[in-house]
Amino acid sequence: ADVQKLADLLKTSKEAGAGPQLATLLKDQPGDVAAKVAEILGDLGDKSVVPALNEAIDVSKGAGADKATQATNHLNKAIATALKRLGDPAGISGLMQLLKCKDFYVSMEATTALGELRAKEAVDALIVIAGDVSTETLPPKLAIIALGNIGDPKALPVINKMLFLEPKGKGISFFAESSFAMYQIGGQQTADLLISDIEGKDQDFAKWLKDHEVLPGAVLAKPAQILADLNEPRAIPILEKLLTYKDPDGMLEAAVRVQASDALGRMRSTKSVSALIATLGENPALERTANSLAILGDKAALPALWKMGRNKNMGIRDLTLKPIALLGGEADLKTFEAALKEEPNLIKAQCKESEIDDAECAKQSGDYLKRLEGYKAVLANKCVSGSDVACWQGQLGDANALVRRRAALELGRSGKKLGGQGDSSELSE
Repeated sequence: ADVQKLADLLKTSKEAGAGPQLATLLKDQPGDVAAKVAEILGDLGDKSVVPALNEAIDVSKGAGADKATQATNHLNKAIATALKRLGDPAGISGLMQLLKCKDFYVSMEATTALGELRAKEAVDALIVIAGDVSTETLPPKLAIIALGNIGDPKALPVINKMLFLEPKGKGISFFAESSFAMYQIGGQQTADLLISDIEGKDQDFAKWLKDHEVLPGAVLAKPAQILADLNEPRAIPILEKLLTYKDPDGMLEAAVRVQASDALGRMRSTKSVSALIATLGENPALERTANSLAILGDKAALPALWKMGRNKNMGIRDLTLKPIALLGGEADLKTFEAALKEEPNLIKAQCKESEIDDAECAKQSGDYLKRLEGYKAVLANKCVSGSDVACWQGQLGDANALVRRRAALELGRSGKKLGGQGDSSELSE
């Protein structure tokens, strides 16, 4: 309590050197007091105390459960947090010491701090931690995050492995951390590595994948997502090939096709429209393929979408009538209205085939029919008949979420400035 009162006084004091005055209490004080001092020094923001914090580090006691060891490591963790908050490169040497601490929480706080300080000096040590899944799974995850923050391509080989590694029996994946770290590092080296993964160019890595029982579909689907994030044009023909990927495992086949379809849409690859249309049939990636066609905005996709939109299966119709609403014009409104009139008979036929009684059929199709009315409202929007940017801009606040999305897509595809606020492509989804 006395330390906190002193801290409150120092925070409001205009006297120079308040931080160094408090830092003297790091020496020869009980562990809980010293830890509180370190915490407050991090709050004060005076970087001149970093040497004192470094000097107070003690990693000699290991990770014991006795009171003295716990007090020391409590102080060590508080120092790591303070050094992180102060953000001074002078604290990196101290954090490197703490990284070696046998106490789990201290080393993890040091890992996070080194990442936030973008400490290239720590890359080699973090690489070792990132690739070690022999005990805990949190240290590798935090090390991968730190390496992503640092952004040194030297870390790419280990992060690339962790992208695929799923230790048997642990139910753990490192994909989220690894994919974002690769995106952060970015650049040609990252794209080269991901393309190599898909094409299987590195025989040593191929052996590593086999030894760790990584399924072939995973080696394709995961890099596809990151290549789209990186907007790597060299990936486009590779992704187009993956649209027709075959796999004995139906779920993996679907995953690869879905990611390839999604990636081409996100990359705004208008040259891939034909390839997407060709695979629009009743494939496991139908929803993503149709969505990507809507994003790309080529009306050449409409005939194929309409063909799927008259499928006897209500679910398939739903998935393709929605992108028609995001892409179609005035003529499509009339076709849509005609299709709506046919829906009761189509629904009734499907229910009969599935042996669903009339009451349950009406219940199951109710939400679907409401969605169709929402789709029709998009095609009936006054802006559909023209290409007036100002008109679509005015629809960004429409109550119908799909109208708002259509407006965003139209504005994004227009490439025109919106009220001098920047490139409208930022609005597209």
